Amino acid sequence: MWPARCCCLEKLGALLGDGVRVAANAVLSPGTVLGEGAVVPRLGLVDQDRI
Repeated sequence: MWPARCCCLEKLGALLGDGVRVAANAVLSPGTVLGEGAVVPRLGLVDQDRI
């Protein structure tokens, strides 16, 4: 449970939709949003939204 004083999000990893596939050694930058069914290939780099 979050402490009562926490009122905002300070960090965000990646948000992955249903059925997303991320292969080995792929890199997702912070704040990346992958929509439903997205596929990131092996050694892939995602540095922006893919909706």
